[in-house]
Amino acid sequence: PNVGKIVVVGHTGSLIDANFALARYDTNGTLDATFGTNGLQTTSFGHGIDAAYAVAIQGGDKIVVAGITDSVSGTGVNNDFALARYDAGGALDNTFGSAGKVITPVGAADEGAFAIGIQTSGKIVVAGVVFNGNNNDFALEVL
Repeated sequence: PNVGKIVVVGHTGSLIDANFALARYDTNGTLDATFGTNGLQTTSFGHGIDAAYAVAIQGGDKIVVAGITDSVSGTGVNNDFALARYDAGGALDNTFGSAGKVITPVGAADEGAFAIGIQTSGKIVVAGVVFNGNNNDFALEVL
């Protein structure tokens, strides 16, 4: 279902309340009307800023997206790793995490997921950063 398609991610909304945003295109550059609503899908993790930065296709029919959320605090600080998994039609995959979403507080301050890969075993590997008080450190999560 995702073969030959182009999936892009980002965010939509305001500076204080944004959501994950996905778009799926056919190879000719038109939005794929079979995905989400007219080729578009948004996901909120709660009140606050949710932004998607990376996407990977898992098993040909699942779309895994990684980014940040501050839905726990809703203040724009203390971001956490945020992941969402969608089926080929753009609906959240309820077999993943809690209703298709996973929030991981990697450290005690800000952190964010900026890269994602799928191992041949099907495991999801997410890489990002965590703020340690003075600098950003590398952070890794495997699901």
